[in-house]
Amino acid sequence: MTQVKVKGKEEPIKVHLLKGEAPFHQRQILDNKTPFVGRETELSFMTSFFQNALTSGTPSILLYQSPPGCGKSRLLAEFEASMAGQGVCRVFLNCVFSPNLTMNIQILRSFLQINRGIASREDLVDHLRRFFSHEEPETLTLAALHLASLLGLPLKEEESINAIKSNPEETWNKALCLLAGIFSRLVGQSPILVLLDDVQWIDEGSMKVLTSLMKMITGPFCVIAMGRPEKVVLEIIAGFSNAVVRDLNPLSSEKSLELVKGLLSTLQDVPQSLMEQVTTIAQ
Repeated sequence: MTQVKVKGKEEPIKVHLLKGEAPFHQRQILDNKTPFVGRETELSFMTSFFQNALTSGTPSILLYQSPPGCGKSRLLAEFEASMAGQGVCRVFLNCVFSPNLTMNIQILRSFLQINRGIASREDLVDHLRRFFSHEEPETLTLAALHLASLLGLPLKEEESINAIKSNPEETWNKALCLLAGIFSRLVGQSPILVLLDDVQWIDEGSMKVLTSLMKMITGPFCVIAMGRPEKVVLEIIAGFSNAVVRDLNPLSSEKSLELVKGLLSTLQDVPQSLMEQVTTIAQ
């Protein structure tokens, strides 16, 4: 729109008009024009793993680990797209490297489809009633009270007192038990698939949500995560019997060259030597 002088910056910065909010996981690298090359085996394994989770009816977790730049995000996006139209409740979350933004709120909002139009506990109760029509009214009311507190929705004074009668950890555990009970019944209607990208940046609270739900939910609840080979990533799956860790190896030289050709397909007469240089330098 214009350029403005900002404190702490020597040069003016450009100001843009915000047109709306894009889906959280749609990053530039996941553009539909990006070729999908050399990952058919991994995609097939992810599909088989998910189908086995459905057959076994028990929570399962699959972790792919690799250094940056091996195509984890692209693979995860391709798998998510392959699940469209199959009656699966899909939740795609990108773990964020920030001490002030936990994945807890993303999980709650995504699972329960809570949008910004839900601004009070009353709105939340009505929403849950439509979403879980077979739940007892008392269960939904209690769940809404805890969830409203966790999501930061405004509460009346007596509601706030009821929400904090126990210590924060007990309040959170109660909310998790309620959620796990609801989700256990929900997976009877539709399998739940959670896709996590950049899981090496998961925060402590979010890890607790993930591991707690994995232990408490009964039914086809599948988690597929992508992350770097770091200790925190392996801690997520510690203690789970239905957990698989796989390495995502770099593409072969042949497949790398095929990928570069696909990326440069809109250009004419690209010299073979240039494509080979791109492949080598970009690894």
